[in-house]
Amino acid sequence: MKKLLSTFLATLIGGVSGSLNIANTQENQTFAKEDYWNPVHQVEIRQARSEGKIIGQDPNMTKALYTFNLGANAQFTRFNFAQPAKGYVDWGYDRMGTWNIESFNFAFDEAHNYHLEDINDIKFFPYLKYKLFDETYTAVFASLLVRTYLGYTWYIEDNEYFFQFLVFEYVNTRNSASGAINEINLGSKVTFS
Repeated sequence: MKKLLSTFLATLIGGVSGSLNIANTQENQTFAKEDYWNPVHQVEIRQARSEGKIIGQDPNMTKALYTFNLGANAQFTRFNFAQPAKGYVDWGYDRMGTWNIESFNFAFDEAHNYHLEDINDIKFFPYLKYKLFDETYTAVFASLLVRTYLGYTWYIEDNEYFFQFLVFEYVNTRNSASGAINEINLGSKVTFS
């Protein structure tokens, strides 16, 4: 009985010290921060649409600005979409192009250190650095110009880091009876790692 009790206690103590070691190794790992695009955790879809005009042009532009609080000790360098962000361009009944992006690297450098107040801030466009789609298509007298760019800024406020994610979409049909759509599906959440 003594031998059985000492074996049980040794196993119990060994198990406790083993879990303490596991906890210590977890402290040394790099952790990621998850956040959602919107408060209801729904998929975020952005779209620019041109209805088309037989004579003239029909430009449409959308801009979006998302701000994420990364906390006081932001050691992150990578922006990851939970599911790859996907986009497409349709003109009439034709799929003109598709693209997707899973992640991109970023830095808390001086070049991106700026607090955008809103999408109408004059500095919005210079921070759009990631070209996802920028094409011009023609068919006889009709044409389509499509652009999709992403970008970011960061700033510190009240000793906390904030990351601002920018989306720009543009679509313009000229002399076209067919409309066009430029859409991006950002998924429901992002991870900073």
